[in-house]
Amino acid sequence: MSDSEGASSSGSFEITVIDVNRQPSIPFDPVPKMAETSVPTNTSLSWSCEDLDGDSLLYDVYLGKTPNLSLLLQEFPERLISRFTLRREPAIIGRSLLQTVKTKQRAPYGNSPP
Repeated sequence: MSDSEGASSSGSFEITVIDVNRQPSIPFDPVPKMAETSVPTNTSLSWSCEDLDGDSLLYDVYLGKTPNLSLLLQEFPERLISRFTLRREPAIIGRSLLQTVKTKQRAPYGNSPP
Protein backbone atom coordinates (compact mmCIF):
# COMPACT_ATOMS: atom_id res chain seq x y z
CA MET A 1 0.00 0.00 0.00
CA SER A 2 1.34 3.47 -0.76
CA ASP A 3 0.22 7.02 -0.10
CA SER A 4 0.21 10.08 -2.40
CA GLU A 5 3.78 10.96 -1.32
CA GLY A 6 5.16 7.59 -2.45
CA ALA A 7 5.70 6.12 1.01
CA SER A 8 4.61 2.52 1.28
CA SER A 9 4.15 -0.25 3.78
CA SER A 10 3.31 -3.91 3.54
CA GLY A 11 1.96 -6.61 5.76
CA SER A 12 1.23 -10.28 5.63
CA PHE A 13 -1.39 -12.49 7.14
CA GLU A 14 -2.01 -16.18 7.47
CA ILE A 15 -5.18 -17.97 6.47
CA THR A 16 -6.28 -21.52 7.13
CA VAL A 17 -8.32 -23.29 4.46
CA ILE A 18 -10.74 -25.89 5.76
CA ASP A 19 -12.07 -28.88 3.83
CA VAL A 20 -14.31 -27.21 1.28
CA ASN A 21 -16.68 -30.13 0.75
CA ARG A 22 -17.86 -31.80 3.93
CA GLN A 23 -20.00 -34.94 3.85
CA PRO A 24 -23.72 -34.58 4.52
CA SER A 25 -25.08 -35.84 7.81
CA ILE A 26 -26.48 -39.32 8.19
CA PRO A 27 -30.26 -39.12 7.66
CA PHE A 28 -32.13 -38.83 10.97
CA ASP A 29 -35.60 -38.30 12.47
CA PRO A 30 -37.49 -40.71 10.17
CA VAL A 31 -41.27 -40.71 9.87
CA PRO A 32 -42.73 -43.19 10.60
CA LYS A 33 -40.55 -43.43 13.70
CA MET A 34 -38.36 -46.46 14.39
CA ALA A 35 -40.47 -49.38 15.68
CA GLU A 36 -43.73 -47.47 15.12
CA THR A 37 -46.74 -49.76 14.92
CA SER A 38 -50.11 -49.41 13.20
CA VAL A 39 -48.66 -47.59 10.20
CA PRO A 40 -51.36 -47.41 7.51
CA THR A 41 -50.64 -48.84 4.08
CA ASN A 42 -51.29 -45.38 2.60
CA THR A 43 -48.62 -43.33 4.38
CA SER A 44 -45.85 -40.79 3.89
CA LEU A 45 -42.15 -41.37 4.43
CA SER A 46 -39.87 -38.52 5.49
CA TRP A 47 -36.51 -37.88 7.13
CA SER A 48 -34.14 -35.06 7.99
CA CYS A 49 -30.64 -34.57 6.63
CA GLU A 50 -28.19 -31.67 6.66
CA ASP A 51 -25.30 -30.55 4.51
CA LEU A 52 -23.01 -28.07 6.25
CA ASP A 53 -21.89 -26.66 2.89
CA GLY A 54 -25.44 -26.13 1.65
CA ASP A 55 -24.98 -28.58 -1.25
CA SER A 56 -28.04 -30.09 -2.94
CA LEU A 57 -28.57 -33.67 -1.85
CA LEU A 58 -30.04 -36.74 -3.53
CA TYR A 59 -31.46 -39.74 -1.68
CA ASP A 60 -31.67 -43.45 -2.44
CA VAL A 61 -34.62 -44.83 -0.47
CA TYR A 62 -34.88 -48.52 0.40
CA LEU A 63 -37.72 -50.37 2.09
CA GLY A 64 -37.99 -53.95 3.29
CA LYS A 65 -36.43 -56.43 5.67
CA THR A 66 -32.67 -56.74 6.11
CA PRO A 67 -30.84 -58.12 4.11
CA ASN A 68 -33.49 -57.99 1.36
CA LEU A 69 -34.05 -54.26 1.05
CA SER A 70 -35.70 -53.09 -2.16
CA LEU A 71 -34.73 -49.84 -3.85
CA LEU A 72 -37.86 -47.70 -3.76
CA LEU A 73 -36.47 -44.47 -5.26
CA GLN A 74 -33.04 -43.61 -6.64
CA GLU A 75 -31.48 -40.13 -6.57
CA PHE A 76 -34.70 -38.65 -5.19
CA PRO A 77 -34.25 -34.88 -4.58
CA GLU A 78 -36.75 -34.47 -1.72
CA ARG A 79 -36.91 -35.56 1.94
CA LEU A 80 -40.61 -36.43 1.79
CA ILE A 81 -42.46 -39.12 -0.13
CA SER A 82 -46.13 -38.13 0.09
CA ARG A 83 -49.06 -40.51 -0.09
CA PHE A 84 -46.89 -43.55 -0.60
CA THR A 85 -48.94 -46.76 -0.72
CA LEU A 86 -47.43 -49.98 0.61
CA ARG A 87 -48.49 -53.09 -1.23
CA ARG A 88 -51.24 -54.93 0.59
CA GLU A 89 -49.79 -58.41 0.71
CA PRO A 90 -49.16 -60.89 3.50
CA ALA A 91 -45.40 -60.30 3.32
CA ILE A 92 -45.95 -56.64 4.30
CA ILE A 93 -49.07 -56.49 6.50
CA GLY A 94 -48.26 -56.91 10.19
CA ARG A 95 -44.50 -57.07 9.55
CA SER A 96 -41.69 -54.76 10.59
CA LEU A 97 -40.07 -52.98 7.67
CA LEU A 98 -36.85 -51.02 7.59
CA GLN A 99 -36.75 -47.64 5.90
CA THR A 100 -33.18 -46.92 4.84
CA VAL A 101 -32.03 -43.67 3.24
CA LYS A 102 -28.61 -43.23 1.67
CA THR A 103 -27.47 -39.68 0.96
CA LYS A 104 -25.20 -38.37 -1.77
CA GLN A 105 -24.26 -34.91 -2.92
CA ARG A 106 -25.47 -33.75 -6.28
CA ALA A 107 -22.50 -33.27 -8.64
CA PRO A 108 -21.95 -29.50 -8.93
CA TYR A 109 -21.33 -29.57 -12.70
CA GLY A 110 -23.72 -32.03 -14.32
CA ASN A 111 -23.28 -35.73 -13.68
CA SER A 112 -19.51 -35.86 -13.54
CA PRO A 113 -17.79 -36.15 -10.17
CA PRO A 114 -16.07 -33.02 -8.79
